[in-house]
Amino acid sequence: MNASARRPATETAAIDALTGKIVHAVYSCRFLTTAQIARLFPQDHDTTDDAVSLLVNAGYLTPIKRPTLDPYAPNIVYALAQRGASLVADRLGIDRRHVKWRKYQNSVGLQFLDHRLAVNDVRIALTMGLARLGGSVENWWYEF
Repeated sequence: MNASARRPATETAAIDALTGKIVHAVYSCRFLTTAQIARLFPQDHDTTDDAVSLLVNAGYLTPIKRPTLDPYAPNIVYALAQRGASLVADRLGIDRRHVKWRKYQNSVGLQFLDHRLAVNDVRIALTMGLARLGGSVENWWYEF
């Protein structure tokens, strides 16, 4: 019996609702850790982990292992996969060719990856802080 067959219907619905949001967030941010995803979409830890695992197993996200010296630092970063890019195109109602993602973009150096994750921490803090105050981040531009 698979895990979703043992899971209560309400928990399965929460994971299903969460998965599309996670794929779009990873597309928007390019790289995210599980901790960053959990900050963007507050759920219990197991629900977030289950949703991310489901997306990886289904081919929507790809895990990228990064070396870390700190044993408590997240060593897996998630990036968009081919199927995830197609889902983004479907959800945005655009042709897949207009989704700004290609597989080779997931292969970056450690310094770039760490920099992008740090910038995403700032972006998430601003997004969540503004949401608590009734505001939102309208546009976000990354450096070229």
